[in-house]
Amino acid sequence: MTRQAARKVAEELEQQDYARTERDAHDSRVLNVVLTAAGTAYAQAITDVIYALNREFCQRVDPAQLAAADSVLRAVITGDGALQAAASAIRGPG
Repeated sequence: MTRQAARKVAEELEQQDYARTERDAHDSRVLNVVLTAAGTAYAQAITDVIYALNREFCQRVDPAQLAAADSVLRAVITGDGALQAAASAIRGPG
């Protein structure tokens, strides 16, 4: 992810009150992004959904099928382009 893209993500998180930014205590060139209580709650909600989906998938799909699917996804999703597209598609509530 480029610095400009990272700044944009940080600004959007701040606008939605999911995070705040602060300069690093040891290096003023570094900008740290810190989750707010709302950001932490939203991250936990997403994590809970991901774990629930993973449990359901693992119960319904053979381990060999999961390994094959993982191989295909790793081959298809390479570089930052796909990750940036996925990140831009995710929007928080509100």
